[in-house]
Amino acid sequence: MNRRWPPIEWLKVAGTPALWIAALSLAACSLAACGTTSTVSGATTAPTAAASPTEVPMTISLTSTAFHAGESIPARYTCSGANVSPPLAWSNIPTRTASFVLLMEDVTGANDFIHWVLFNVPANTRSLPSGVPQGGQLATGARQGTDDAGVVGYYGPCPALPKGATDQYLFTLYALDTTLNLQPGVIKPAVVDAASGHVLATGQLEGTYMLPQPAG
Repeated sequence: MNRRWPPIEWLKVAGTPALWIAALSLAACSLAACGTTSTVSGATTAPTAAASPTEVPMTISLTSTAFHAGESIPARYTCSGANVSPPLAWSNIPTRTASFVLLMEDVTGANDFIHWVLFNVPANTRSLPSGVPQGGQLATGARQGTDDAGVVGYYGPCPALPKGATDQYLFTLYALDTTLNLQPGVIKPAVVDAASGHVLATGQLEGTYMLPQPAG
C-alpha cells in the first residue's frame, strides 16, 4: 500500500483545530488573491504563494533497492538490526529544484513519530546510499534535524509494544525552489515552516515493519 498524502498534511504541526482552519484557508488562495504579503521564515529566496494540495503535484518517483512500496523494511534498517538508513533514489524532478527535503515518519497512530529530518539536499542529488551518517552537517552540504528519538539523523523503525503489530513508515521527498536557512539539529516544524510555499513537487515511499515476536 502506498499512502499518498498531499503536502498540506504538513499543517498538522499547527496543533489546534482553529489553527488548522486558518492554515487551510491560507492554502486555499494565493497571497495575491488574499491581498497580503508574507516573508517565509528560513528561506534564502523571495517567498512565493503557498500552494493548495492540487497545485503541488506528486510526480517524483521515490524508490529503494532495499524494499518495494508497501513491503516490509528489512531488519538491517531498524532498531532490531544495524539501524542505518536504507538506500533511496528518485527521478522526475522539476527543473527549478534548488534543494530537497526528506522526512521519514511512523504514520500508524494518531500522532506521527518522526524518524528522519533531512534538508538542503543538493539539487543535483538523485540518490542516497545506505547508512547516511548521523550528525547535523553532512559532507554533501545537506543538513539533518533532530527526530523524535532525540537523534540528529536517521533512527530506524522501532515500534512500541505490543510486539507483533505492524507499523507503517512513510518516506516523503519534497523538491523545493530554495534552500533553507536553518541550523543543523532543528525539528520538523521548523523545516515545515521554512519550506512553506516553496514545494514544487513531492514523492512518497511507504514501508512496513513488525517487531519479531518473542521466542516461546
